[in-house]
Amino acid sequence: MRGTRTRRGGDVLFGSAGWLFADLMLALVVMVFVATTVNARPSPPPPKPSVPPTPSRTTTPTPTTTAPPRGLAPQPLKLDINVNTDALLRNDRGGIDAMRSDMRAALGGPLAGRQVGVVLTFGTSPANKIQRGVTVAKQFNDQVLKAWGGQFAEAVYDGFFQGGDDLNKISLEIFVYNG
Repeated sequence: MRGTRTRRGGDVLFGSAGWLFADLMLALVVMVFVATTVNARPSPPPPKPSVPPTPSRTTTPTPTTTAPPRGLAPQPLKLDINVNTDALLRNDRGGIDAMRSDMRAALGGPLAGRQVGVVLTFGTSPANKIQRGVTVAKQFNDQVLKAWGGQFAEAVYDGFFQGGDDLNKISLEIFVYNG
């Protein structure tokens, strides 16, 4: 009995499971192959034109204007002014009207015949009072420049803070349109 070996039942079960898995994978591959080839339809031929196209002659008009496109000038007009910021914060009509006339006098020459596109206004205040500087800048935009109208009518405004101790100083960067 030396040469006889007996198999345990588990070896037969796992050995058969491997062949079963291989057979199922083969069957799956064959099914996918058949499914892709059976449903494949040839593409329809392109339609043939019934009437041959006739060449047409079109003319493109040449532009008559040679004006450059309207855009903002790359360099702003920079201006530092001293105003009564307390009058702005108190909404004092007399003080605001005086600021408006001072601005017209200061900007009359540099902005003659030009339209303003963007205005960046910087209100000065100490670093511990940032909100005061922003509020002064926005009030100046609303009550002085926007109310001015004219060249400032279509402008975009924004107010910012700049550090400093001179509470009455406002810095402007005014971008005008080319042309």
